[in-house]
Amino acid sequence: MYYVETMRARRVLIRYGIALLVIVALVALSIFAGRADIRHVGGMTIPSSGIFAGCIFGAIIVGTFMIPGLNAEAATTPMIWTRPTRRDTIAWQYVAIDLVTIVLGFLFTLAACYLVLAILGLLKYAVYDSTTVLVTLLGLGAAVMWYGLVSAVAARLPGRGSMLAGLSWVVFLVVGGLIAAPFPTLLHALIVALNYLNPLAYFGGVNTANVDHLATRIPMSVEWRTAVTWLVGVAAIFASVRLWSTREA
Repeated sequence: MYYVETMRARRVLIRYGIALLVIVALVALSIFAGRADIRHVGGMTIPSSGIFAGCIFGAIIVGTFMIPGLNAEAATTPMIWTRPTRRDTIAWQYVAIDLVTIVLGFLFTLAACYLVLAILGLLKYAVYDSTTVLVTLLGLGAAVMWYGLVSAVAARLPGRGSMLAGLSWVVFLVVGGLIAAPFPTLLHALIVALNYLNPLAYFGGVNTANVDHLATRIPMSVEWRTAVTWLVGVAAIFASVRLWSTREA
């Protein structure tokens, strides 16, 4: 049944790719129409870590579209489980396709970003910096954490995957924003604790000019934040596979 998820991944990537191409086309049209010309800018550099960090959100967007996956097969689950393939094997096939699609979403966004820079005449100012790899690992870890947590919640709620994927943006953004609100000590402590399960809290505070900058929401070094996002993400994925494969049809 993995071909079903392969087709879903194809649809998501095609639609996302079209959206990126529309953005690139609009930039090109603005240049050719003479409405935007910033090609003659001197004394500037565009660090690759900042470019890669921004493109991570493309991976997160694609990931939220892939989250429904198994959950969307609620109506056909009884038929799927009659096949000789083990349930957890089916689930892992879906997960593997989803994770590859998330990485491709990041690469698509990265390609579009560099294409825009080329159209604007700014590609020569884009320089590689040493924090790029670490920032990318942290960002992809946040994307995997997002995917895993929402998938685990959706595993026992058949047919609700799309709704939960959409709501996850609201939840993660709101929880992250509430940490700055002047709540009583106990409530503030609860919000701080919840942010340890918020992928954006790990990645949203990254300062690419100083990658060791500590976001106030997660007082850890960037290395620890990277490790935690991957550990939580992988653990949540294992939990989602287990919950799906052991639930009643």
